Amino acid sequence: MYQSVSRCYRRLKYLFQVIVILSLLHYHAIPLLYAKEQVRNSVYDISTAASFNIKKGLESNIFYFDVVFRYFCRFVELTTGLQFTSANTDTVCKVMYTPLNTIRHKIGIGTSYHFSGLYNTGSVHDLLASFEYTFTLPKTFIFFVQTGYMHQWIRIPVPHSRAIVISQPSLTMALHFTGIIKQEWFIGGGISTYELFRYPAFANPSLSLDFYYRSKGRYLPKGFYVGVEGIVRYSDLFTFSGYIGNVVFKSVVGMEL
Repeated sequence: MYQSVSRCYRRLKYLFQVIVILSLLHYHAIPLLYAKEQVRNSVYDISTAASFNIKKGLESNIFYFDVVFRYFCRFVELTTGLQFTSANTDTVCKVMYTPLNTIRHKIGIGTSYHFSGLYNTGSVHDLLASFEYTFTLPKTFIFFVQTGYMHQWIRIPVPHSRAIVISQPSLTMALHFTGIIKQEWFIGGGISTYELFRYPAFANPSLSLDFYYRSKGRYLPKGFYVGVEGIVRYSDLFTFSGYIGNVVFKSVVGMEL
């Protein structure tokens, strides 16, 4: 137990050092970049999604419905959302500081908290500290990479006794590539060890393909978007015994304001 707390402290210490360094860059070097590149404007984004699990494996849920709200401005990004299934209700909250946030480059350091209430079973708590970088080639290409440290607590209540608490650390990683066609059509794919409402251990990543239409106001209201995603969730991917756990089809409708 002491060793686990010590490792967690060291990782948080390193994260704090990175935040200090980026803060110094924010006040010295980064203003030079802002002078050369256009700054992103403030954006409100709200979306709903319906997902269907077409290959049940470790997760027995068939249908997922979620609502997500996002706010983006020059130095801060906020994300909060709810997801409902037949077996659990999840909520997530993410705050990210973006000392560099231009049309082409974005660097962010953030923290996320995820709660999953398992009906009649217990609850799962995930706390994540992460570093993110996004490179955008306007009207052409988007590249996203993320790495982070996660600590998870699983709490199982026991009648007439003390609750069982299981904790474990893990790492997170994500890579995503998006191609832009005629400014409104987006085709992408990637690999990630987590999803917005799902935070398994590192060796259980998701592979995804996505296709989105984002209106520029010619035929539909500007900011309106729809999309579909295909997600393949693996278990023990980095071992010889790896197998497909679930296959999920997801449809999304949203609006940027």
